[in-house]
Amino acid sequence: MRSTYLVSTESQKRARSVAECTVVSLGLRYDKTKEKMNRTKIEYPDYSWNPLTGCQNDCWYCYARRIATRFKGTKAFPYGFDVTYHHERLYGPDRVKKPSKILVCSMGDLFGPWVHWEFQDFVLETAHRNKHHIFLFLTKYPENYIRLPFRFPNNCWVGATITQQSELRPRMRELLKTPAKVRFANFEPVLGRIEIGAFDAWMERVDWAIIGALTGPGKHKTDPQHIRLITEQCVRLKIPVFVKDNAKECLLKTLHLRQWPKQEEENPCSGTVDST
Repeated sequence: MRSTYLVSTESQKRARSVAECTVVSLGLRYDKTKEKMNRTKIEYPDYSWNPLTGCQNDCWYCYARRIATRFKGTKAFPYGFDVTYHHERLYGPDRVKKPSKILVCSMGDLFGPWVHWEFQDFVLETAHRNKHHIFLFLTKYPENYIRLPFRFPNNCWVGATITQQSELRPRMRELLKTPAKVRFANFEPVLGRIEIGAFDAWMERVDWAIIGALTGPGKHKTDPQHIRLITEQCVRLKIPVFVKDNAKECLLKTLHLRQWPKQEEENPCSGTVDST
């Protein structure tokens, strides 16, 4: 697959301002006065921000691929699900003045091995510039969090996606190496039985868990018992749990939880902690 790469006169020394860079891929220049973000139907963030779209994985359950393929050639997905850097979107969060939770790259994987670290740096620069927001990052490659030549600002929450048992150990091991204010496990979509009991010592260091079921057309459905098992294990370990609406039918009302990390309860949407 093709990626649309950043071209910048500052590429070797990490440009101090993304506004100095010419957008070659889409023939645009930055204009922060025109950037905006739309609210999302995803329950836990307020906004979904996609400065990058596309992914080189071929997950059969991927809703993002279905959407991007359907709307290929539009402004939102000019190259479909090919990896595309939307440089003109980098100022989107600057226009949101109310402290908000912003999910980064719900339509791609910003930390996939095919993404240039310099563009990741530009995205984190936006997060650093907007300390009144909380930015939520999610990837299937948490090992790439710690390979970056920079650290996450403390208004960033970092997560790893886990869909089945075989992914739990390697992804949690790498996630917990990442210095971040909040580290969370995203069990979505749950594709099978996941036993976290053998990893209690690791999971107790996780700040939050999101649980969601498989959605979309087709005969494949998430087994309700698998949702209940993960939820009950997280409750036992006192991990705050956020169960998405698509999984609530799998649970008793007492287990349909909408909890937040304790860091959020102490200081909601502030991002005021130093990012040293």
